[in-house]
Amino acid sequence: MKNSSKANPKELFKGNKQVDIQDACVEILKTMTTYEKPQGLRNNVRILSGDPTVGEDWQALEGFGYFKDHAWGICRNHFSVMINLGLIEATDKFAQTIKPSVQGMAFLEKPTETMVWASKIRYNRGRAQLEVTLRRIRDEFATETGQPPYKIIPGYTMDRLLWELPDTEAKLRKIPGMDLFRADNLGVEILQAIADHIHEKEEIKAKMASGEPFERVSSPIQEERAAVVSRYFKEGWNVGEIAREMELKESTIYNYLEKLHQEGVIDMRPWIEENVDSKVLYKGAEFFRQAETPELKAAFQVLGIDYNTLKLCRLYVAEHRREEMQIAV
Repeated sequence: MKNSSKANPKELFKGNKQVDIQDACVEILKTMTTYEKPQGLRNNVRILSGDPTVGEDWQALEGFGYFKDHAWGICRNHFSVMINLGLIEATDKFAQTIKPSVQGMAFLEKPTETMVWASKIRYNRGRAQLEVTLRRIRDEFATETGQPPYKIIPGYTMDRLLWELPDTEAKLRKIPGMDLFRADNLGVEILQAIADHIHEKEEIKAKMASGEPFERVSSPIQEERAAVVSRYFKEGWNVGEIAREMELKESTIYNYLEKLHQEGVIDMRPWIEENVDSKVLYKGAEFFRQAETPELKAAFQVLGIDYNTLKLCRLYVAEHRREEMQIAV
């Protein structure tokens, strides 16, 4: 199956099948060779995903936005697979930046069919849950030491932890970017998180093999992510910044913020009043005040306001209604 990673984006990586990512590999490698100096894994993903907040020089690159029709994770996982295949490597032992390997440059000169299982490219719940845990460990240590998170565990190092799953201190120290200092300070927590992840995977496999019913519990990762969103929001980060840091869609961040507000963890009203245009907020609020069923689709069809803003308008109205009911009682 030939693939530019643009055709039928919603169907491309579904199902138990193999896909040819040759074209995507070429585009990624070709884009990386145009940089004046190597970039980190995260910056590479931002460029190929078409992140509008990168500089104009990046946006002028031919490969900018190549994965714009896909979720951020699809682009990220292409890089992971290419690292696994030896096409991309860390620039040095500190792993702050990445570059095409000698093998990658040879591939770029003479591309060949590159078949991989679609499951390696699409979202993986277990790996995502492990990453949230590792990010928490990283962020807490970054806060303690006053350093930016990417200096504690670079993107390439995080990627290797997620895919190689080192289960001993010796294996952990072989991961690029995981030097003696990091291994000594974070090693115990990282290895425990990986051990828990492996144990859960083995439990699920055993139950599936035996035919025993089991329930996939998604709450831990949701709770972890919600806590991170809450922390960033209280620190004054905007939605775009939170989404980029957590490698999630902005719509997902809005969903978390709405949930956190409803649970009383944060108060979104002052933020809504400050960040939503007053005329837009009035139009949206009026619609939801008068609507019998406050559906976003109906509001979008009538007002043409984007869904994320409509969610904020609906939340704003719901909160005021709640207060009015309390006053009436």
